[in-house]
Amino acid sequence: MTPAPETDPIGLDHYAGVLRFHLRTIAACALLGLGAGTVYLAVVGQTFTASTDVNINVISTDPFNAQRSASGLLDGVTEAKIASSHVVALAAADELRGDFSAEKLRQGTEVNVVSDATIIRISYSANTIEEARSGADALSSAYVSYRATQAGERLGGVIDRIEDRLSDLREELTDANARAAGSRSGSTESNQAASDRDLITIEIDSLLSQKNALELIDTSGGSLLSTAAENEVTAEPRPLVALVGGSLAGVALGILVAFLLYAVRRRVASVTDLERLTGTRVLANVTSKDATVPAHGETLNELRAARERIYASLDANSTVIVMFDDSLGVDGSDIPVNLAAAFAHDGQSIHLLAPGMSDKLQALVCRNLSLELLATSPAGSSYHSTGSPPFQLHIPDVTETDSEPDGLITSFIYDRVAEADPEALILLALPPHAPHSSRIAAGRLADALCMVVAIGHSRTTDIEAILDEPPLRETAFLGAIAVPRGRRLVAERFTSARESSLSAPVPQVQRMVEEPDHDDAGEQHLAAESSATAGRTSGR
Repeated sequence: MTPAPETDPIGLDHYAGVLRFHLRTIAACALLGLGAGTVYLAVVGQTFTASTDVNINVISTDPFNAQRSASGLLDGVTEAKIASSHVVALAAADELRGDFSAEKLRQGTEVNVVSDATIIRISYSANTIEEARSGADALSSAYVSYRATQAGERLGGVIDRIEDRLSDLREELTDANARAAGSRSGSTESNQAASDRDLITIEIDSLLSQKNALELIDTSGGSLLSTAAENEVTAEPRPLVALVGGSLAGVALGILVAFLLYAVRRRVASVTDLERLTGTRVLANVTSKDATVPAHGETLNELRAARERIYASLDANSTVIVMFDDSLGVDGSDIPVNLAAAFAHDGQSIHLLAPGMSDKLQALVCRNLSLELLATSPAGSSYHSTGSPPFQLHIPDVTETDSEPDGLITSFIYDRVAEADPEALILLALPPHAPHSSRIAAGRLADALCMVVAIGHSRTTDIEAILDEPPLRETAFLGAIAVPRGRRLVAERFTSARESSLSAPVPQVQRMVEEPDHDDAGEQHLAAESSATAGRTSGR
């Protein structure tokens, strides 16, 4: 009975597998982000900002009063409004002699007041560094001049009013003196004139004191601490920031798209994802994208490992293994053939039932494995190797299926299963295009199930449909063989200097592929391994 897949907690390796599977999508989004940053730089262009620092002069009769700081005598908001006003911009435009308009200067002006200080920073942004510096310097100069002019005008107005009052008081003093001189001493008129003279004199002294104090006030608007040429010019947007930011935004978008695609398309993203989905460890992880018959190198080693794991999981009375193949297109997969050959290498009599095998794959297998036609009929054809143990390939004819029990699981399949040697192992491999009904029908013959899954190609819904199908859930599930997306059949036969085929008459085990650097000691070790395997096989 197939155990229900255990739902393991999803870990970081699952998310990493999804991202690895969608690396091309993420890379494409990153390139799109980089391109968007480039287009943004080309369309918007760079804006350069130059700044000047101005120390504001506090216009006061007592600017050095220790009881109150100079910054406390200033209103920062008012000063910022003045510096960015139209009047200052118009004066700056006049200073630049028409190179800039007042409106353009105001649009590019930014004023920042340093808190708890009498320093103000005037910045101007333009399309070139020279324009930015010229505008910042002109605005600072116009601002200082405007403050000085306004202070001078206000102070001059106050002094003028004092002068007018002093003139009137002097006339009144003259009149009082005349009245005092023309009146008798001690008389009421004399006393009144003396009193008026004293009051006028006091007011004159007070006004003269005020006038002297006002005339001592410094009416300069301020001083330029640093010019635009002395300060750093900043550029927005910065090319590196725009490009890197666009790329990072593209990567973030790619990650989001990757998980959305994974959720929508439900592809198996990694081996870890496959193991979590099936609840079992994979039988083999084939990483090569070139499928050859026979297998060689790392692919052969992985299939040998799958063979041993199947031996360990297979019940002693089980002889029929059904393999659901979801790895390649219409040409089929090399995995069932090469796995069957791996069993034959181990001394196991093997029957490979391959309904729906393409003509291309059939011709490739028969040629490269040196299989000979054993029997043929309208129902199907059988091929075998002349060596021992026997390797037999059975391919039913599925062109006329109206009278058959199933489109792929025909009576030819049932007959081959019934006629097989009890000691033989039967591998029934369904092609990728097998309908779900044929999979269920194959489950009736199966003692155990396994599958071939293409990482990045196979849908999780298809695998879940197999594992959750009630007739199939009663059959032991051995595991899955993982292959990469894009794995393709290579027609050329893999050869080595000392290769032997399944048709060679050697006892017990016939090796399909030998590495070119094996020596005689390796062959003796293979013979010993074959004897041990034969004993293990007979024990099954």
